[in-house]
Amino acid sequence: MKAQADDNNEENCVDKQLRADIAEAVKDAEDSCQGHVNALASKLNRPGWAMNCVTRSTGGFSIGFFSRDENFCRYDTVKGGKVYTLTLAKLDESEPQPAPEE
Repeated sequence: MKAQADDNNEENCVDKQLRADIAEAVKDAEDSCQGHVNALASKLNRPGWAMNCVTRSTGGFSIGFFSRDENFCRYDTVKGGKVYTLTLAKLDESEPQPAPEE
């Protein structure tokens, strides 16, 4: 049986491992967008990815966005009575290159 948070985020964050990594990274995050972004930046090893956060009350609503893209993730999490919508997008698709030898 899948976790409820995973069910809610599967449509807009198709990468199962990324969803699991985000859930783990933000579970102890400070109750603010800055806290969530700091947790993602320090705990995810995703070079070339941009991260953003918006917050709303649990009574608020969000306009649906449906994208099935491995390089994009929209992930909702609830903490302290607020909904945090975390958006991650891979901007740099180049492969890391080894440092040149001197």
